[in-house]
Order: sequence, then C-alpha cells, then structure tokens
Amino acid sequence: MEVIIHPKHLFALNKIKEFPFNRDKKEVVIKILMKGMVKDGVMRAPVVVKTKIITGKYEYYFVDGQHLSEAAKRLNITHLECILFESESTSEIVNKMASLNNVGKKWTLFEYVNAFCGTGDENYFKLKNHAIVNGFSIAVSATILSGSAISGQGCNKIKYGTFVANAVNSDIITQNLLDISALVNTNSAKFHKAFLLFFKSIGNKYNHKKLIEKIKDNKKFVNLPHDTGFIYDLMHKTYNEK
Repeated sequence: MEVIIHPKHLFALNKIKEFPFNRDKKEVVIKILMKGMVKDGVMRAPVVVKTKIITGKYEYYFVDGQHLSEAAKRLNITHLECILFESESTSEIVNKMASLNNVGKKWTLFEYVNAFCGTGDENYFKLKNHAIVNGFSIAVSATILSGSAISGQGCNKIKYGTFVANAVNSDIITQNLLDISALVNTNSAKFHKAFLLFFKSIGNKYNHKKLIEKIKDNKKFVNLPHDTGFIYDLMHKTYNEK
C-alpha cells in the first residue's frame, strides 16, 4: 500500500488563520506544548489548508496544530514548517479536522454541527437551535427535522455536510415529544428515541390524545430504565391496551 508523504512548507505563523469552527484552545495544552518545545524542540508539523470557502479569497487556515502554533508564538517562534493541502470542500476540511483531532478525544455530533454552522449552513443552524431550545440530543433533533432515523448512514450525513432539515411535520412531532416527556418527567435521549420509533411505527394512525390518556398516571412509566427497546415495547403495549 502506497502512503503519501506530504512535503512541508515554511510559513509565517501570523499568516495562518483559524476557522470559526476550530475547537477552543485550552491553556493547559498550550503550556504543556511550550514545556515540550523548550526541552525537545518542535517535534511535529501543523496541518494547513489553502482555501477560499470562508471569505471567497484564498487564505491559509489551521486544520490541526492551533495549540502548537500558539505555544510557538509565546516562545517567540515566528515561522514553522507545515504540511499544506488545498481544498474547496467544506466536508473534506471538516472531516480532516475531526480525524486529526480524534487522537485525544473524538468529535461529537454537536462538534460537527458547530463546524458546519461555522460555514453558514442554514440546515445546521436550524439543527443546533432545535436541539438546544428543546433539550434534545443532536441525533434526536436530526431525526425529527429530517424525517429519517439518524444512526449509521444518517450520522454520516451530519458529518459529511449533507444533512437537510426538510421534514414537513417536524413542529408537530416536536410538540408531541415535549408533551410526552413532560408527562413522564424525563429528558432522556433513550426515551426520546423510543417515542420517535413508536411514532414512526404507528404512522398516520397515531393518536396523540390517546397516548397521553394511556400514559397519564400509569405507574409503569415511573422510573423508566434507560433502554430504548424496553420503552418502545411499553409504549406499544400501553397504546394498544383495551
């Protein structure tokens, strides 16, 4: 298997910008890197992309190494050799950034959403706002707003920048879920997912008032376990009880 060896280019650090969706820099990480540089020198190269996706003109941005760059600047290092690539694909840049930053801690779906919000994508703004306002997980909000289950390939749509919030009944489903969650006094993502699966299985025959009446004062819905399958089955049994 052939492995690409990227050449390094010398850059003035003050000429490289940070994307609006870069993770916030942590002071403790910067200080650790500074100590390492003083002891052993600069042992790795930042990764930089040349792109015009942000301003419409070609500029250089850190994809990986903003902590390293900040540490170098504080040690009065003005230039570093960096690995450079070019891209006009937001998805490619975001996923390279996520991949390179996965060593310490993997990106969450929320971080992918933040990244695409940083590019001005209205679908991701809507997704982020929906999750925050309603207290839902990104996966739950994405399921409601897109009309399809967000797992597996659905999660990849969020990660690759192809998520679209186009479900026509999202407002109704959102309110229904808020009603049920308030009734059983839970904000569990497992419960939310179970309801969405139940809702989808019933389809156009779903009767929200019926489910509310069936669940109200039902002791089976007190202290529910964090088990999507159990809650889904319980909803079905309760809903169909005579």
